[in-house]
Amino acid sequence: MAIQLALFLYIYYGFLVIWALLFLAVIYHMLKFGLKSFATFLLTFIFIAVAILLLNVSYIYLSQVDWSKMIVIWGNFSSPLF
Repeated sequence: MAIQLALFLYIYYGFLVIWALLFLAVIYHMLKFGLKSFATFLLTFIFIAVAILLLNVSYIYLSQVDWSKMIVIWGNFSSPLF
């Protein structure tokens, strides 16, 4: 059985959509219900900066993969394992 590696990329995109929705909810709650002080805005900025950094690192790693490759699962049962 062979599957294309791009299937995992699409699953990753699905997780990114869920993450983006949760990210927006957290930003909303931080700004709406947090104290209106400099610390709130600083922590919100740090939160956004770390999220952008993680997305950039993720993009760098994912852009190096050839997503057109096939992965063989349970390929050759006729050969012994040892």
